[in-house]
Amino acid sequence: MFQQLWIAAFTLCLTAINLMAFERTFAEKIFSVVYLVVILIQIFPACLCVTFMMSETSNLTTAMYNCNWIEQNHNFRRMLIIFMQRSQKINVIYAGGLAPVTLQTFLSIIKFSFSMYTILSQMKI
Repeated sequence: MFQQLWIAAFTLCLTAINLMAFERTFAEKIFSVVYLVVILIQIFPACLCVTFMMSETSNLTTAMYNCNWIEQNHNFRRMLIIFMQRSQKINVIYAGGLAPVTLQTFLSIIKFSFSMYTILSQMKI
């Protein structure tokens, strides 16, 4: 996933440079814009799903507390306490052990691509 995020960032940058720097026909411009959207669609669902998972797991402790735990046996209550303590830690999925796969990362990829595009377009390569 880390490689996918990196490649998407550079592909967005290079496609934007290709779209803006070179003379293209209308059909080629449309193809480039569609390609940019496809690259974004590749990484957006993963980032969105992990963000939803993180928000849902943050509510898990409260949901467990609201169950009918008072009327349960001692073994159930002990396991519930252990599970509640474990669920208080927010689970995050990391790409390559380095970057969390969240919507914040998705926006960071877009910002990075735009920054690289700006730097490379000012170099007038």
